[in-house]
Formats: sequence, C-alpha cells, structure tokens
Amino acid sequence: MNAAPALLRVFSRVGRYLVDNALGALALVVALSGTAYAAATIGTAEIIDESVRSIDIKNGNINGGDLLDDAVTGADIKNGTIREPDLAPISWQLVSGSASYDNCASPTNHVGAFCLSGTPEEYASWFNFPEPAWARARFGRTVEGLVVLEGMVLKSGTKVDDQLPVFVLPPGYRPPAALLFVVACGNNPDDSFGTVEVRPNGAVRYRQAQAPCDPDEYVSLAGVSFSTTAIPIS
Repeated sequence: MNAAPALLRVFSRVGRYLVDNALGALALVVALSGTAYAAATIGTAEIIDESVRSIDIKNGNINGGDLLDDAVTGADIKNGTIREPDLAPISWQLVSGSASYDNCASPTNHVGAFCLSGTPEEYASWFNFPEPAWARARFGRTVEGLVVLEGMVLKSGTKVDDQLPVFVLPPGYRPPAALLFVVACGNNPDDSFGTVEVRPNGAVRYRQAQAPCDPDEYVSLAGVSFSTTAIPIS
C-alpha cells in the first residue's frame, strides 16, 4: 500500500490551517493597528460638526467632567424628570452658643451664634430649647437658593432686651429686603403666635404679636424660608 497520497493530503490540510490562521492573525493585527491609529490621530477637527449622535455614544460614558460649566440649563431637562433624590440635600449649619457679651451689637462682625447682651450680672441671651426631643436651631440653603430656618429657641436672663436678635445669618443667607414671618410661640398655659423678622443685615429677631407670647417659653423658627434673590419690580 502506497502511503504517499495520504501523507500529501495531511500536509495539505496542515498547510491550509497554518495559512488560514496566519491570515486571521494578520487581520487582527491590522484591525488593532487601525484602531490605535484612529484613537491617536482622530480629534475634534476631524469630526464633522453635528455628525456625532446620541446613538454613537456608549451609555454611561458621559459624566459631569465632560460637560462645560453652566452648559445644561432648565430648557435641556425634560419637565417632571427631576425628583427629590436627584437634588443635593440642604447643607445645614447649627446655630452655636456664645460666651462673648454683646456679640450681636454689630451684625456684620458676628454670625451664626446665639446673641448675648449685657454683663454676667445682668444679661439677656437666646439659646436652644433645652428638651432634646425638639430640633436645635439651624439654617441652610437649597440648591435653588432658598434659605430655610428650623428649630426651637427661647430667651432667658435678667435683662430686658426686646431688640436682641436671636442670631445673625452670614452673608449669602440674607434676604434682599426685610421679611416678617408668623411663627408659633409659647404663651403659658397655651400656645400662640408671634412674628420673626429677618433683616437684610442677617439679623433674625423675634417680635411680639398682638397677643404676645412669652419668649421664655419657646419660639419656633419652623416655616421661616426665603429667597436671597431680589425680585425685580416691573
């Protein structure tokens, strides 16, 4: 039996296999080289204006760093698509205590702390409602620029000072004009309503209402919110 034809057929198949795989490897090298060349040489100038569409961009590949500042406006966002979880939370700042007398005599110099006036022998001071179940005094600002006040406060001391502010808001948290808000307050033995005034210099001041409350009981800051942007008068 002559084995030569069988051997020739085997060598022929092996040769075709090697050739096919060599061509495949060469095609892969060419493809990868072309991709690398394109990535290295194609820039913004080589892309026709308005030729890149949404379908050409891989999902999840664009982030905040790829967008120009202030490039996305309200007109670019579909109505009703933004929900509360999409917004940054309010950045709250607690109103702190103060050991400095007459710290609010000049509102531009002292901010974010309860006001204290007088002397150690005769003083008036605002501070947080002492029961821990009630919210502490704080202020914050939403992403829309709305300033919000919260908390329960009361005034104590041996000095009568009806003009003593509760505390002073820092710049950036102040209204463009004076505002007055109706708030809940204590009038033993019943609750009542008083008013809180917020001035353009940042002073937050409790004002007696027609049926006066006793600030020694409590004054609530809940419901005090305002914009820091002036509304133009047409």
